[in-house]
Amino acid sequence: MVGVNQNGNPNRRILGALDADLPLLATRAAIELDRLLAGEDIGLESVTTLADLLAGSAEAQPGQPARSVMDPATITVMNRVISDYYEKPQSLAELAQRSLDIAKSFPTTHSSSPEKSKLENLRQFCIALSMYAASYRQSLFGSGVKHPFRI
Repeated sequence: MVGVNQNGNPNRRILGALDADLPLLATRAAIELDRLLAGEDIGLESVTTLADLLAGSAEAQPGQPARSVMDPATITVMNRVISDYYEKPQSLAELAQRSLDIAKSFPTTHSSSPEKSKLENLRQFCIALSMYAASYRQSLFGSGVKHPFRI
């Protein structure tokens, strides 16, 4: 999930819907949020990684609209996820801004966790991201399983 953004920064981590490990990362983040909702004192590694990827997928300059650095597949997946849980973005700038807002709303520590309803929404967001990323990837690449008697 390390990509090079349009400015050529090789260290910037960006969200990639076609990355094979994105569905697993989003699922792990949902599990961490679920455990946080249950009151467990746990690490939030997957939540933090997902938040970093979301934040790295958009650029915001003061006084200017946010700009997306996502590839078209990621834009498609993120638009579906955000449209399911928030108001549908009307532009790429709005999609980028919502991605940044969601990234900022993820808790970074157990003590910094937002209220229960926000955690539940973030958990649902992670589940949807996992499902949509997996189904999008499946639609492009198929299952890869072939019949054992066919060449």
